[in-house]
Amino acid sequence: MIPRPRHTALRAVLQVLILTTPSVAFGQSGSRTLLDLQVSRDGVTWTDATQLSGTDPVTVQVRATVTFMNTAGTARPIGLASLSFQPTVSSWIAGSDSVLPFATTGTNNSGGAVLDVAGMNAPYGRIVPFAFTGPATSNPYFVHEQQIDGVSSARIALASADLWPSAATTSASSAEGITCEQRAYLNVTDSDPYFAAATRQVVVFKFAISLDPSRGPRTLRIDAPEMGLSRNWQTGAPEASWYSSLTDTYGRTKAPIDVHGAAIVVIPQGSVFVQGLLGMCAIATRRRRSC
Repeated sequence: MIPRPRHTALRAVLQVLILTTPSVAFGQSGSRTLLDLQVSRDGVTWTDATQLSGTDPVTVQVRATVTFMNTAGTARPIGLASLSFQPTVSSWIAGSDSVLPFATTGTNNSGGAVLDVAGMNAPYGRIVPFAFTGPATSNPYFVHEQQIDGVSSARIALASADLWPSAATTSASSAEGITCEQRAYLNVTDSDPYFAAATRQVVVFKFAISLDPSRGPRTLRIDAPEMGLSRNWQTGAPEASWYSSLTDTYGRTKAPIDVHGAAIVVIPQGSVFVQGLLGMCAIATRRRRSC
């Protein structure tokens, strides 16, 4: 369980954010993949949303976890095969906000993956062993700062992916994001990291952003656009691949992706923004996680 904030005012603010943060669902029944984006102020406790205030720059960590949800089927995979996505951060202030350095190129064996370490000194990038394949130095993962529908945003994808994911770029966008893929169990060699035999809250990617709390009020939403997700090559529907057994070498189990975003509320000292959000808390709230 993720600990819930104890401060009453903050808890009410976060409830509003949980309600209003988009949740993207695809498919109708059977197995599903939950791509859950979470934030942390200390690298230990991970939540759906957090609040910043004050005047000094603050670092907030973001992580992506994946969970296989067997809602109506009989599939019982042993581990994630592959999934790709393009993390985005809205209400971005170029020149003030920044993404901290992370592993942008390579594979598990060439510096393309990092260990999942708790705390603020954690390394950032794809988590071992989910960098089986990796971008070359000529086309690394890159932070694109863009204006989308009048909203300033940051997006992490390949350097060549200069267009925001859309219906017009779907076929390309699904291959231009952060690719989290591990080698099949039978194909793991002595030089490879261990196979990650897990299907719940599997951490696949971490990054961190430095924010100025005095630049607000604003709400930064962490998301992964539908058009930038990995897709089924036959149907075009967003999906992740899972290894069905120890002998599965290509990820036979396919599961549509549900995306749950996160949020960061920036509230400058003395702002009435909190009171405005608290007034919205009369709206019924719900849990974001379904696993």
